[in-house]
Amino acid sequence: PERGSEAYDSSDLAMLPAPPQGGRWAHINRAQLHGLIVSQIPAYSQRPYLGDAEEMEHAFEAGLAHTLMDDFCWSLNFEPAFIVRLCYEGFLPICSEIANGTGLYVLLPKLHARRCVLDFSCLHVAKST
Repeated sequence: PERGSEAYDSSDLAMLPAPPQGGRWAHINRAQLHGLIVSQIPAYSQRPYLGDAEEMEHAFEAGLAHTLMDDFCWSLNFEPAFIVRLCYEGFLPICSEIANGTGLYVLLPKLHARRCVLDFSCLHVAKST
């Protein structure tokens, strides 16, 4: 699916393993949680969803690093290999509970697009440094 569109096919998400949610969320698969979150919390429908490394790659190809509005994407993928890939790509993975006390967690990969790249052509280091 294209970034910025809300045309995610929940059948794509259904193929992924269930998220590591506990309590009342443990029996709900990732696709259902995705749908529930975007329908109930408008901010998440506006934020890019990174379900796996392939989606992240497509997002970068579509210009994610230049179009990300508030530095955050979101994900329900807590697999260690995915988190390692997020870090490799420059994201700071942050986990957050939706509405305190619900036991429902999302991953909020943060990409400081303006602060993570040095433009060496504009860089000056004083001799006294």
